[in-house]
Amino acid sequence: MQTVEQQLNEMEDYVSSLRGTHFDSGEPISIGRAPGRLDVLGGVADYSGSVVLEYPIAAATFAAVQPALHTQIRMATTFGTVRTRPEVVELPLDSLFNDGVLVAFEQAALTLASGPMPRWSGYVAGCVYVLLASGWLPVEKLRGLNIAVHSSVPIAAGLASSAALEVSVMSAVCGALGIQVDGSEMSRLCQIVENRVVGAACGIMDQVTVCLGQADRLLALKCQPSEVMGHIQVPAGWRFVGITSGVRHSVGSSAYTRARIGAFMALRIVQDDAGSDLDGYLCNVRRQVWGACRVRLPELMSGEEFRRRFDDYPDSVTSPAAHEMYAVRSCAEHAIEENERVRDLLALMSMAGDEPDEQMMMEAGRLMGQSHVSYSNKIGLGCAETDLLVDLLMEHGAQRGVFGAKITGGGSGGTVAVLGRADLSHSVLRDVVETYESRTGLAAQIIEGSSLGAIEFGVRTI
Repeated sequence: MQTVEQQLNEMEDYVSSLRGTHFDSGEPISIGRAPGRLDVLGGVADYSGSVVLEYPIAAATFAAVQPALHTQIRMATTFGTVRTRPEVVELPLDSLFNDGVLVAFEQAALTLASGPMPRWSGYVAGCVYVLLASGWLPVEKLRGLNIAVHSSVPIAAGLASSAALEVSVMSAVCGALGIQVDGSEMSRLCQIVENRVVGAACGIMDQVTVCLGQADRLLALKCQPSEVMGHIQVPAGWRFVGITSGVRHSVGSSAYTRARIGAFMALRIVQDDAGSDLDGYLCNVRRQVWGACRVRLPELMSGEEFRRRFDDYPDSVTSPAAHEMYAVRSCAEHAIEENERVRDLLALMSMAGDEPDEQMMMEAGRLMGQSHVSYSNKIGLGCAETDLLVDLLMEHGAQRGVFGAKITGGGSGGTVAVLGRADLSHSVLRDVVETYESRTGLAAQIIEGSSLGAIEFGVRTI
């Protein structure tokens, strides 16, 4: 596992190898970095206003940006190793304008994310477009840009690879063009890239974590919209790691979108019944009153029936399809119960002392197990392969240092988060991976280590 400085040295060597070809010789280059993240608890409840607990990992994405005299956004990336020949995409700056006027979001999405360009380049160019659309980058200061991206964050593994890409690129673009944006605003802008340019209906927890995360600490975030509650020291004797399943995950999937729509339909119904807007967040329904709210929610509701009953729908990112059925009650239940589980885990960790308390770790593992089951039973985002990983891990149990495991992030594949004793051995994790690979034929990867977020890393110039 490389240190941040070792990662940076590798990126600098790679960028230097591109001088005279992709980058102009002699001109300064700004480098931004953002880690991936491990969702310990709170996933698929962030858009409902839940508290979430996120862990920035060691794997990260780097972006190098250099202003240029040409009139294009020239983008290059390698997948997995800097020794790979980069894929290069060129986007004329004038494709973002119509008769000198910046195009609307709908047209930008068609140009950047729905055309022949590869999907990754839509995230990169989308950062430039959103800076323009939000007013942070005045049109008269726009210049051609040479951009190169390299990432060690596994793609489509539920580890926030897209957020790491967005944040590293936007950080480097801002550094190169002299734009001063704080971490909260950068997180918001990068979520807009995801929601309105690329078209993925994610919440904001990924962007905030990779922006503001601190090494070896859990970021406690109240997603209303992005209130950082604190950076929580991992309790003595605890350790968080991940294991990828090899099953690709996407927050743009139809299952994830249905879960989100179901939750927002529930919010609108509860708002109507309560005579309160709940400040716009379903998770402001607390445990004490949830039972009374629950019975008034339909188990299933079609988009057509919802539209007959309500003139408005409280989500600007998604829209109920008329003939689609949505599991309104269970989608709401997952969000509200997940919020309570996170609060319970925070309370547990606040009581942790200087010596490991295995009973406390068992309780934390129980909360993670409840979350894992809820993904499948309540929001339809479980996965047979991640279920197998959880089962294999829990078969080892506390006697071998494993206390909890759950599917992470947006579900439907991706990665399993593991709570273990600090001395949880690599050999135990390898046993799980080897058994899993032999049963499924899928390659799994152990995700270890933690690192600082993009704001603490800053922008380096070479």
